Amino acid sequence: MIRYVALLRGINVGGNKKVGMVDFRQMLEELGFTNVKTLLNSGNVVFDSPATNAKLLTKEIAEAFIKTFGFESKIMLRTLSEIVALIKLDPFKEIKVTEELRLYVTFLAEKSSSAFKTSL
Repeated sequence: MIRYVALLRGINVGGNKKVGMVDFRQMLEELGFTNVKTLLNSGNVVFDSPATNAKLLTKEIAEAFIKTFGFESKIMLRTLSEIVALIKLDPFKEIKVTEELRLYVTFLAEKSSSAFKTSL
């Protein structure tokens, strides 16, 4: 079993495109996923699946989502091991955190074709 993290975009924002997490969790369980846990109304969820092809898994979830909720949501999957690797990388370790500073990590649906450059 692989532990996945699914990130849904554009739901439950400003009262638009409402998705109940109980309903979303039930949809994923009906797809055969186990240990499904949602985070508040964020659209973020973790679950276990034997599937190893994240692209096909994303497509399966997206199709079920449209069928269940009647609209599309961008869905990005990451494995728990990818999230753990990001945390271990500690990309902000050289930055002094202050009250005014906000740090964010952005996940892209596709690999970027350009090199990421920073200027600190």
